[in-house]
Amino acid sequence: TVPVSNGPFQFSISTGILAVEDGSQLPQMFVLHQNYPNPFNPVTTIKYELPVQTYVSLIIYDLRGREVKELVAGYERGGYRTAVWNSSNNSGRPVPSGMYFARIVTAEYTHTVKMTLLR
Repeated sequence: TVPVSNGPFQFSISTGILAVEDGSQLPQMFVLHQNYPNPFNPVTTIKYELPVQTYVSLIIYDLRGREVKELVAGYERGGYRTAVWNSSNNSGRPVPSGMYFARIVTAEYTHTVKMTLLR
């Protein structure tokens, strides 16, 4: 196998077969995936997809709807994104076990997933 790069395309040649991958491919729609692992202790990963550049807010809330941690706040290019929450609040202190919500908001999309922290 011989990897070759040419602009946004990557080629790999293996035993006479040519494969072309377009590295510029974007997601087709907005998606907030369920965090993993879930339940978690003390770190969880949250993946989301953006088909276009947009302002993104990704915030963790507690059961009472209070903001716990702001993970993302700003413009992001379209693509596949990952945020990691280490179960701390905006002050850097660990939060207690319980249910939390990750909520993504863009101009075009809003979605929330439920997460369980078990200490």
